[in-house]
Amino acid sequence: MRRSTLSGERLVRMLVCCGLMLCAGQTQTQPAAPAAPSADGAYVIDPRSKLAWPRCVEGMQWNGKTCTGQARRMTHGEALALAGARFRAEGVAWRCPA
Repeated sequence: MRRSTLSGERLVRMLVCCGLMLCAGQTQTQPAAPAAPSADGAYVIDPRSKLAWPRCVEGMQWNGKTCTGQARRMTHGEALALAGARFRAEGVAWRCPA
């Protein structure tokens, strides 16, 4: 009985590809659904993680076509305080980048 062997380089390539596919979670052939805007367009929602991001930076508003207004500058502490205040007022948990 003859045994098939892979060259070392080919085996390494195959294992790396399998590892990358596992890391990327590619267990299906269908691509993940793309992020989509909310009904009013003010947010972009990732259907897989259910996370939403405002389309405009703080201080600006979405008018249906673009962001208008003046961007608000704040410290990290002010941003954390704003996220906490919004959570208490709206019940939506906002996160700030570190």
